[in-house]
Amino acid sequence: MDRRAYLAATGICGLALAPGCLGGADRDSEPTDDQFYNAVNVSIVDHPVTEPVSFSDSHRCPVCNMRPVDYRTWASQLAHADGTGLFFETPGCLLAYRAVGHSHPTDAPIERVWFTDYGTNELFDAADGYLVGETAVETQDEPMSGSPVPFATRERAAAYVDDADHLGTDAILTLDDVGDDLARFYRGMRMPDPTPSVTGSGSFSGPIDSRIHNRD
Repeated sequence: MDRRAYLAATGICGLALAPGCLGGADRDSEPTDDQFYNAVNVSIVDHPVTEPVSFSDSHRCPVCNMRPVDYRTWASQLAHADGTGLFFETPGCLLAYRAVGHSHPTDAPIERVWFTDYGTNELFDAADGYLVGETAVETQDEPMSGSPVPFATRERAAAYVDDADHLGTDAILTLDDVGDDLARFYRGMRMPDPTPSVTGSGSFSGPIDSRIHNRD
């Protein structure tokens, strides 16, 4: 059974494109097939870029339409260089958006990303932190179909891995390590068919890579 069939069988629904509440570049426009996500309607245009903003009831995830404020222990956000900001209820959704560049509501590059530390529940700059590529997603207390686990320090990420018999140090990643394959492991059902265009520069290779592809 391929991953699409597996997700359908387990009841995980497809992409929801209901509009969010907070206006972006054009609140009244409908997402096109090329855009794929609802980012044009749920983005904000005045993100400060230099620091994260507080999550609010009006923020919606462009990938799944959930409210990040309802899932504060996993909530993430990013800012494009021109101040376009988007909010996500999990890191998995943020990675999916990041990988689907043609769905971005602006041509400006992604300038900053913030994740919530798994232990402290505090936002940190992703450029300074780490993600653990968790493969036992069925054990996660997470609102979607799994996510990498964010940590502000390598020491905290290493402690998580040490407590997990199924993970090794190859599962500790920086954001630059993350490419299309990891995004698809967590959100493949909510991503378009693979294309050569990927935002992440890394390939997420190594021993853990086989476990990712075995989920398909």
